[in-house]
Amino acid sequence: MLFRWTNLKSVSAANVTVVGENSFDRNPLSSVDMPRLTSIGNNAFSQNTAPEGSRLSRINLDNVTSVGEYAFSYSGLEGTYQFHC
Repeated sequence: MLFRWTNLKSVSAANVTVVGENSFDRNPLSSVDMPRLTSIGNNAFSQNTAPEGSRLSRINLDNVTSVGEYAFSYSGLEGTYQFHC
């Protein structure tokens, strides 16, 4: 499914394992809770900063083994993340 431009602020999906290309781009997301997530497509969470300054600040990447190009570009996500690829 594609949730582009839907103004989502958070996402919680316990059984999702794959987030496809452009799935959540251009939303003011601040948190993503998908504990079974293993694959993130190109641009999946890109451009997720809101005009008021909120940014993606919480996402669990413990089970992720594949990350597409620009998956988090302009998302505001900070820090260092280690993937098990």
